[in-house]
Amino acid sequence: MYSVMLISYISKFFEAGSKFISIMSFSLLKFLQNVVLPAPAVPNTKIALSIRVKKYFYQIIKKNTFI
Repeated sequence: MYSVMLISYISKFFEAGSKFISIMSFSLLKFLQNVVLPAPAVPNTKIALSIRVKKYFYQIIKKNTFI
């Protein structure tokens, strides 16, 4: 009885972990495409980059609060 509960708990944990990892890797890819790569075209790159990074991660957190 307990072993079945333990196995189901572990499988749920790994399922959530894999979902989280896939979202993180996808968001990292989108982050590289949208924020890091176009940055040199912007004047005052450091300031513009930090603002874009903050906006981008705020959007990711808002989208993925179900985890």
